[in-house]
Amino acid sequence: MIAKLAAAALALSALTVPAHAATTGCTLNVLQPAPETPANGTAWVTAGDDTGRYLLGESTLKDHSAMRPVLWDDGVPKWLDKQPEFHSQAVDVNNDGMVVGYTGDATGGSHPWTWSGGSYKDLAGPAGVEDLTVSAINNRGDIAGYGWDPVTFSFVGVVWPKGADPVRLDSKWSTVVTDISEKGVVVGNVQTPTGNAGWVWKDWRLSGSELPVKQGESTRVQEVRGDWIGGKEQLADGSWTGLVWNLATLAVETRERPVNSINANGDVAIEPSLNEGSVIIKADGTRIELPEWSNISHLLDRGRMVSAGGYDGLGPSPRAISWSGCFPPDHT
Repeated sequence: MIAKLAAAALALSALTVPAHAATTGCTLNVLQPAPETPANGTAWVTAGDDTGRYLLGESTLKDHSAMRPVLWDDGVPKWLDKQPEFHSQAVDVNNDGMVVGYTGDATGGSHPWTWSGGSYKDLAGPAGVEDLTVSAINNRGDIAGYGWDPVTFSFVGVVWPKGADPVRLDSKWSTVVTDISEKGVVVGNVQTPTGNAGWVWKDWRLSGSELPVKQGESTRVQEVRGDWIGGKEQLADGSWTGLVWNLATLAVETRERPVNSINANGDVAIEPSLNEGSVIIKADGTRIELPEWSNISHLLDRGRMVSAGGYDGLGPSPRAISWSGCFPPDHT
């Protein structure tokens, strides 16, 4: 993971940096390791709820054989492993502590599930869709993901509305869904005849629409929060720059590096470079430069006790961390 991050960072071009900068009182907090995690094990945060109570990630098993999902509830870690003999991935958690994830099988297939209060529940997909993968859950309990259609030989988007049958999203081309908002807006990436395009579905019954580009031709959508979508765009020289879309107007702006995470205020955490750790860029362009190198994968809204989650680069192995105090009450 770190090697890929370094390679991506080296490929980035020098871009214009926003003029405003902000000092920060951000405090780095190292999360408690999961039970029996080895001292030199690796851990990171990949997702979280909107309050900061729940942080989700992975950690090294005692025997170093693999990484397994971990849920931190108010800082207390708990292993999540539906079937220890196969690899499981936990991808998202909502404010009720419901986790969504998927587990592989001996044939290479993928099976989605939810976890809540210590119990797992399998998710069935629409007829004709195999190898299902979940991507996100919102606070209503709607779940978004995608699967494989062996007839069309392509990926298809899927939504599991809370308490209802799964819905297959309409798209002419192969679709990988990445996120779902609190209002049920779904975003993802569609492989069109001319390349990869960011896509948005405001109505699950309709075919959705392509998100506009800024400078390049290929885009990748990462996340939707509130009225904001974050992602990246590939430039002509092969490098990637960040993109932020306003969902209400579909206006698009660039950021100097790919967007790792976006919050409902329109602030983004951008991908770190080799010599500069994560930088939070507020919607107005103000930069919050973190005092220590880290990679932010989940950025919370302003005013929360926890500001972000991710991993740091200190020591022989990355550590799961959170940041607090990045958005002081009087700094909106």
